[in-house]
Amino acid sequence: MTTPNSAVLRDQVYDRLGELIRCGQYSPGEKITIRNLAKDFSMSPTPVREGLYRLISEGVLQGEANRSALIPLLTPQEIAELKDIRLHIECFAAKRAALRGTPEIAGRLRKTSEKLKNTRAADDRRADIALVYQFQFELYAACSMPN
Repeated sequence: MTTPNSAVLRDQVYDRLGELIRCGQYSPGEKITIRNLAKDFSMSPTPVREGLYRLISEGVLQGEANRSALIPLLTPQEIAELKDIRLHIECFAAKRAALRGTPEIAGRLRKTSEKLKNTRAADDRRADIALVYQFQFELYAACSMPN
């Protein structure tokens, strides 16, 4: 039975690990073990296992033997599909943001874009991923949707 405290811990693992994956802290093909995550997150293996299995069930991670998971390696076709989806979503978001945005929002987007250019010039992959993520969510917020 899941207690309220263990559910909170499981959700913390899910959120934190998901964020680490999105920000590029783990590389495609990298193995993640429950034992190492429990140690890194300073918690018992049970909520770590539950959070990890939730990410596996959503397809974010690939389940492996021995209480571990892998960051999936995407095929060229999967990468092309994701790029196509992102292109459509981000073009739609940019149009909406242009219609509904404010000078402050435009300034934030420009500032993040400049940081991104500098990061790419410095060839800092992890910072690049984090800034792309930040830019995307600033852009989505600028759409003022669903309201």
